[in-house]
Amino acid sequence: MSDNKSEEKIKFLRNLVNSAKEKLANLEAESRSLAEQNKQLLLQNMFLLEKLEEQERNLAVLEETVLKAEGTNKKLTQFLYSKYKELHNLRKGSDARKNKKVR
Repeated sequence: MSDNKSEEKIKFLRNLVNSAKEKLANLEAESRSLAEQNKQLLLQNMFLLEKLEEQERNLAVLEETVLKAEGTNKKLTQFLYSKYKELHNLRKGSDARKNKKVR
């Protein structure tokens, strides 16, 4: 009977060891799968970071271009306003001369 109990204990322990080995193998496979997923996500994040940096550079260039355009627009507006004032003054002078001749 003692041999029978010993055999049952040995059988039980073998089953326990085999179950543990199977669980360990499953965990190792899951770990490898997660490591591969992490690698893919890291590559994707690096790609997205590169694109973001490129967009930031493009935005900086665009902001600089807008600032230059605003400066050019202001200068052009000032120039056109000065030409308008000159034209207005010439018309006033011409009208004044015409009024003197009419009298």
